[in-house]
Amino acid sequence: MNWSSPFVFDIKDVVFLIIQGAKYFALIDASQNFNIFNYEGKPVSTPKCQGLRVEFLNQRHISLSSDVLAVIDPSNPKVVKVFDIVSGRPLDTQIEHSTDILEMDLNQVEMSSERKMCFIDSNRDMFLTMVHKPEVIKISNMVDSFSWNDNNDMLTALSDGKLKTWFYPNAVYVDRDLMNKAMSS
Repeated sequence: MNWSSPFVFDIKDVVFLIIQGAKYFALIDASQNFNIFNYEGKPVSTPKCQGLRVEFLNQRHISLSSDVLAVIDPSNPKVVKVFDIVSGRPLDTQIEHSTDILEMDLNQVEMSSERKMCFIDSNRDMFLTMVHKPEVIKISNMVDSFSWNDNNDMLTALSDGKLKTWFYPNAVYVDRDLMNKAMSS
């Protein structure tokens, strides 16, 4: 790898938004397209999302991991559409919620079977779900913001003026009390 010269490639249209992930980045352009590239500038896929309006999207509405792209549906903010990165096709599963989803983010672990998504709804409640087997579970309320750790599967949030960190969020799928014991607040 040559660190002194960047990769340069042509872009067909004006770019409205850039979303970065560990292995890929996505460009959303004026033609309402998602263009996913690897960090060498090679195109990976172009997922198609019906009814996409780029003027309503921001970084809180889109998340990218090493295997999936997740987008809060602008026409129905109660739904998160999930796409395969390599093929660009929508997955069979989509995450649905009873109220509008304000922001969401995917964890960045390597194993796609452990892919989780955390989101905050319009009531400022925070939920956790597996991407490939959606089961939405509320884990906190009155949440202002949250973030996944980049290197391991830990989640932290500002909830009711306190910093909460879940060291092993998967514990919620075994026992709710166990998850609370694996948390710092």
